[in-house]
Amino acid sequence: MKKQLYLSMLLAGLVMPQSASAALFDTVIISTGYSDDFGTPIKLGLRKDLHFRWFEGDTGYLSQYIELSINHFTDPRRPATAIAISPVFIYHFKTKSEYKPFIEFGTGFSYFSKKNVGLRRSGTNFQFEDRVGAGFRKGKHDWTFRYIHYSNANIDKPNDGLDMVMLNYGYRF
Repeated sequence: MKKQLYLSMLLAGLVMPQSASAALFDTVIISTGYSDDFGTPIKLGLRKDLHFRWFEGDTGYLSQYIELSINHFTDPRRPATAIAISPVFIYHFKTKSEYKPFIEFGTGFSYFSKKNVGLRRSGTNFQFEDRVGAGFRKGKHDWTFRYIHYSNANIDKPNDGLDMVMLNYGYRF
């Protein structure tokens, strides 16, 4: 528990520079969701939009962000915590509305405190974090519905994998 507190303090310190443009991160994220494999997942994260624009056209453009997160998988039998870093591609659709829809996908890396979480078993603490989601941005607020899958890609057995759906809220500063 002390490690989680220290990590939270470190993450908070990274976002506290005097100006938002000088910050390593520009968005704070909180997520919760559902999984058949364990109790309620909770995710706290920090994101940095990279402001690249690829394939810009009449329908929108592709960009990217990096997300650093701490994830807690509640389960009365086998809870676990993970730290993850994920580069994510995001396609922003052009619209005249104040609601700006997008879709996202990415694969990142995570390290779990335990090899076994809830009903699932893994041969490694290292896991890939795959995600796909859809959402919208309104002003400084992002709302995303995501599917996330954790797996070690058969680096070691067993490799049961973890699946969850999550509702994500992000506040950009």
